[in-house]
Order: sequence, then structure tokens, then C-alpha cells
Amino acid sequence: MKRLFLLRHAKSSWHDPSLPDIQRPLNARGRAAAPEIGRYISRRSYAPALILCSTAQRTVDTLDLVAPFLPRKTAIVYEAGLYLAEASELLTRVQWIDEEAQSAMIIGHNPGMHDFALMLCGLGDDRPPPSAAARRLIEKFPTAGLAVIDFEVPSWRKVKAGGGTLSDYVRPKDL
Repeated sequence: MKRLFLLRHAKSSWHDPSLPDIQRPLNARGRAAAPEIGRYISRRSYAPALILCSTAQRTVDTLDLVAPFLPRKTAIVYEAGLYLAEASELLTRVQWIDEEAQSAMIIGHNPGMHDFALMLCGLGDDRPPPSAAARRLIEKFPTAGLAVIDFEVPSWRKVKAGGGTLSDYVRPKDL
């Protein structure tokens, strides 16, 4: 089994309109929400073996605030290609995760993260959502939202659209 954690960056600041989008930091709400999600990850004993993080300042800041709550040393890779990546690009990247990693986390951006989560779980088409968590995910993937998706596959290369099961979904307002 493979487990994928999708974490959208926490709320970012628009205080300085002269900053390029990629350089926007977290705002106060984001700096409060990220550790809350980190504590949730710790309470649930979630332990991604690998974290793939966009190089945008808001994703890096989010990771910095979540990392202290991870239960063990986790490999971290910063990738420029994750910045505003589309769902299809995220799927390709997941399929190239090292097979030794049984679990991985992506810290990224909408709309790609939301589309990717829906794609992996086969949500948003004509079928009714299988759970309350799935209904919430279909509705919105807010800042600092975390989706946990499980795949009954032996290899990341076998991860495909519709092949995942949403095992958890939490938003800051749920905590």
C-alpha cells in the first residue's frame, strides 16, 4: 500500500502587492493554521517518508511550521515544478517517487491540488460522494487543508486517476 498526503499551503499574505506571487509569505492566519495541522498530523501518527514541497515562499513557510510535528526524520525535496502544478503534472511526479518511500506528502497550490485530490479519488463525477469527508473535499480544498489518500498498489508507478481512497480530510476550521 502507498499513502499520499496532499497539503495545501497555509493562508498567504497579500499585504505587499509588489511581491511576485512566488515570494508571498504566510499571513497571521496561515502562521496559526499550519502548526494546528502539524499537531493534527502528529496526533494521527502520520509519518510521510518523503515530502515534496513547492519552492514558493508560502509552501516553504508552511513546511517549516508543520515539520516540528513530524514523528521522525523525513526526507524533504524542494521542487520548482510543483509551483502551481496542474493535476496531470502532479500525477506524473507521484509516479516517479522512489519506491522505498511507502508514504509521501506534497505541499502545493490550488487549483492543482484540489483537482489532483478529486482525480485520484474519482470524485466529482456523476457518482455520489462515498463519505462526508469526500463531500467536504468536493466542495473545497482550503488553505492548510490536508487530504490523505491510500492506494492498494505495490508501486508509485501504478498510482492512477480514480485509484485512490480518501482515508482522511481535514481543514483548519475542523480543528
